[in-house]
Amino acid sequence: MQRIIMKTIIYFHGFGSSGQSNTVKHLRKKLPQYTVLAPDIPVNPSEALPFLKKYCEEKNPDLIIGTSMGGMYAMQMHNYTRICVNPALRMSELPDILKPGTFKYFTPPQNGETHFTITEETIQQFREMEAHMYDDYNQMNRHFCWGFFGDNDTTVNCREEFEKHFAPNITTFQGGHRMNNRTLDEVVLPFVENLFECSMSKYKKGDWVKFVSDQPSAYLSRYAYGDLKIERKEHIGVIKDVQCVFMKWYLYGIETFTVKWFCLVDEGDIIEKLSDEQIQEVKKKYPIR
Repeated sequence: MQRIIMKTIIYFHGFGSSGQSNTVKHLRKKLPQYTVLAPDIPVNPSEALPFLKKYCEEKNPDLIIGTSMGGMYAMQMHNYTRICVNPALRMSELPDILKPGTFKYFTPPQNGETHFTITEETIQQFREMEAHMYDDYNQMNRHFCWGFFGDNDTTVNCREEFEKHFAPNITTFQGGHRMNNRTLDEVVLPFVENLFECSMSKYKKGDWVKFVSDQPSAYLSRYAYGDLKIERKEHIGVIKDVQCVFMKWYLYGIETFTVKWFCLVDEGDIIEKLSDEQIQEVKKKYPIR
């Protein structure tokens, strides 16, 4: 029997919450086909950041979703695909939220503690961490981070900073700072499904398409079988793979005939999906294994 490998999502909770929150329960209810993990994030950044990096190394998630403070930490997991909902990138500049004192958890962590303490040292640790948030940032991993921002978020406003580093991977939704079930169901989860399943792509695996390009291999590497030369500008082939790269931008792996090679193109290069009659004509013309 073939072993089914489930995709793994890690959720990073917000300030004062825990991995036992109702958001986590809702994610698990709505995404039974995935493994949803949610660690309790330590209060102090000097402990939290290395803990989360090690946790991700061990679990190797396909996606990280973080909200508010959790979105700030998720953004820093630069080697992974991540979604940051209203990320609080400057926690140290939120004196109404991050201030010295002992506070009650919104949702108690797994260890049963009911309160947590913020000190001046905690705030200073946030300042020091914020000064190095982009140390591992580069042009490659920036493409795998998306920001979701509520149009009525009066608590945190870090959109401008996020946009500076990750544009155009930004979505605006109707709502405030806290991510509720409606935001999850109507905004975040459809995007997750599209990211994993490419459900919104114009073309699917197995579709026969005709596209025109002088140099299709420029989109990715060309893998030719033998020393063969491609002379035609028009190419006909079968889509073998679909990947969601940006919001609504997809890469298609296409096996073309008669020269056997693969290329990746975006939807702008595909000019026509073949009809059943056209497919039959192609099959008559070219031997298909």
